[in-house]
Amino acid sequence: AEYVPPLLDRLSPGFPCPWVRGCEHAPGLRVVLPTARKLNLPWGPVETSWHNYAKAESNAVGDADALEETRARIGLILREEVARLGGAGGRVFLGGLSQGCTAALDVYLREARVLGLGGFIGGVG
Repeated sequence: AEYVPPLLDRLSPGFPCPWVRGCEHAPGLRVVLPTARKLNLPWGPVETSWHNYAKAESNAVGDADALEETRARIGLILREEVARLGGAGGRVFLGGLSQGCTAALDVYLREARVLGLGGFIGGVG
């Protein structure tokens, strides 16, 4: 998450980052940006990934344990954020991009009703 403000500043100088600590643009806004862990992918390199793939030519999940670990990790983050807000799950939104979008949507569909989450934001999923 620490790379986001410098990247935005390079792409759009002076762009306000409301999630930066001490910023006055969106008081009370808290953004949590976890990073996927590094996994050995079937096409060779070790890269950050929310789950492993069955093979290079497929989007099918190849390692159910890695997916379960991702579900548990994101679920824990959600429960901690809802608790931080005194149970106000409607103030918590979950989202992701690309593979993170599908992983986040998977967790959202499992947890939203239980935690009373506010919504989902996803892109390139």
